[in-house]
Amino acid sequence: MPKPDAKYLTSLPIFAGEVAPSGPRTVVCFGTARGGTSMVAGAILGLGVPMGDAIARNIEDPAFNMDLHGGPVAKFVRDARETIKARNAAHDVWGWKFPFAQRYLERLVCDLRAPRLVCVYRDPVPTAIRSRLAEGEVAPFIAGRLRAQVRNAVMIERIGAPCLMVSYEKAAAHPAVFLAELARFLGMPLPDHQADIVDFMTPGTYKDPAGLLARLTPPA
Repeated sequence: MPKPDAKYLTSLPIFAGEVAPSGPRTVVCFGTARGGTSMVAGAILGLGVPMGDAIARNIEDPAFNMDLHGGPVAKFVRDARETIKARNAAHDVWGWKFPFAQRYLERLVCDLRAPRLVCVYRDPVPTAIRSRLAEGEVAPFIAGRLRAQVRNAVMIERIGAPCLMVSYEKAAAHPAVFLAELARFLGMPLPDHQADIVDFMTPGTYKDPAGLLARLTPPA
């Protein structure tokens, strides 16, 4: 659990115990649409966790994007299990980001080695403001985002795997603090290029992850 005397807290670990993770493990980052998952996934990548093949600026791996898959859920799950086997063979620690992983994660969690979930929560009101919605669209929009957040929390409770519940607003406001919390939860060392990760996390637009990708240590 976070230290109660910390000046800032940006996230809350649950089901995590007191021991930092070590050994083979898999990180899954999820949340809601435009909910800050790209920023957090970039931080995970910056800490040295491979986040997939052919990832785009939003740090999403097509292999775990169910919307791009195009087939029935059962086939997606079968294909994802094969991808998980391949990634396990290639990496001790790896992960992926898909905002809507709640749709399928319970079916795959038993295939993951020591799963570490990272769920991002974002205040829906500023998002509604930026979306310039018509007056009649605001309440349904916010209600939909809140329902999605509740579905994520319920799934996390059912799975019972270690999970870092991240406040997007707090993490964006205090990125260095968040990096330290994230690294502690994932069992990853804080790298020398923290300034590059903080720069990637700066709100505004999607950033090119090429610089962070270049710093990944190739698998042995």
